[in-house]
Amino acid sequence: MIISDRVKICSRDIKIIANPLYNGAEFHTLGTDGQGFISIGTSMKNPEYILHLLLHEILECILCSDGVRYEAGNCDDKYLFCFSHDYLSTVPYKLLDAMVSCGLFKIPKNIQIRGIRRRRDAKKRNRKKNNTGRA
Repeated sequence: MIISDRVKICSRDIKIIANPLYNGAEFHTLGTDGQGFISIGTSMKNPEYILHLLLHEILECILCSDGVRYEAGNCDDKYLFCFSHDYLSTVPYKLLDAMVSCGLFKIPKNIQIRGIRRRRDAKKRNRKKNNTGRA
């Protein structure tokens, strides 16, 4: 899988930098409207871990851009995220937009979920089941 070197997060153009000497990840933005970068450590050479880091940083960048991340201490690991369920319902759109913009995801033309039949198909089956052959 080839990932673009840029991602669009909340209308910001964020550069993705692979760092083969680093094991973690971080992001920085420049001002409220400025560009920024996400640095992803690729020293482990584990694709699942690298994608985990990238998605973590994209999601955290979305939450920061929307102003719902707060410092809860003096350390980088001490952040508090506070938001309502209404806000949470907007996050998947922003996350999907970011994933599409950098090539992590392509939106399919149609989606079917296993075990759930489409409503139209169910209506056809019911008509056939209820049809007794009488005019």
